[in-house]
Amino acid sequence: MTGEKEKLYLNGRFVAPEKAMVSVFDRGFTYGDALFETMKAYNGRVFLLEEHLERLKAGAKTVNIPTDALSGIEGKLNELLTLNGLTGRDASVRITLSRGVDYGGYALPERTAAAPLPPPPTVLMTAKEVDTGLVALYREKGISAVSLRGRGPAVRGVKSTNFLPNILGKAEAHKRGAVEGIFTEEDGTLIEGTAANIFIVADGTIKTPPLGTGCLPGITRAAVIRLAEEGSVPVVEAPVSLDELRQSDEAFLTSSILEVVPLVEVDGGKIGNGRPGGITRAIQEAYGKKASGGRLDFKPRTA
Repeated sequence: MTGEKEKLYLNGRFVAPEKAMVSVFDRGFTYGDALFETMKAYNGRVFLLEEHLERLKAGAKTVNIPTDALSGIEGKLNELLTLNGLTGRDASVRITLSRGVDYGGYALPERTAAAPLPPPPTVLMTAKEVDTGLVALYREKGISAVSLRGRGPAVRGVKSTNFLPNILGKAEAHKRGAVEGIFTEEDGTLIEGTAANIFIVADGTIKTPPLGTGCLPGITRAAVIRLAEEGSVPVVEAPVSLDELRQSDEAFLTSSILEVVPLVEVDGGKIGNGRPGGITRAIQEAYGKKASGGRLDFKPRTA
């Protein structure tokens, strides 16, 4: 939804986009000193909300941004979906948490007798309808990707707004005729996509890069691992090389908005037979059933 009726949440108030104002001295704007979470709501209910908020708070702890301002955010999120007429539609919800306004340099704000407390964080939340047609197309046909060797996210393992490497990586992928870019180390070891985690399938076993080696602890990633284990599909969390990806039987990407998307081509070469594979389809179906029902029967592992 766009126009007069659209609202967003900013620092405790629901306001129209044109009336939303953030200081030019906000550190999220000046230094990318901020975190964010993108979640998907189905019929007015955010899927895996608790896990997303846990990851946001864990990231905030890592970079030392207070999270008191997130208290009660679940209720505000539901209210925002209602205000924007999204209770009966698939929606993308984003929470941005910045360190707030600071007039000093890029060093963290120092405590003084005059300013003993840190600046209050900025909290922004938006909710918009998802382009379900495009998502369905990607999920049905699969997408292509290119490798981005020797490149990676700015802050590994933390979902920060330092997103320039991801933006440039996605732009390069599009320039090279692909939908997604896959970050790799110089030796070709996979890290993650510019906007997704990556999985390969070989000889009936799913394999994905482990946490602690640079990839984001994806919420959908964790849910997919548990769903595979529920379905008795072996899952290995271990380093994956670019050659393994190219030679795999099938591959797929995961993200909150796209869910589970087949990866059918990398660097111009087909993965498997160039079509979505059977295990990918089974994971898609299992995830779709859980998401449409609004809950999982287990808590995904995120660490």
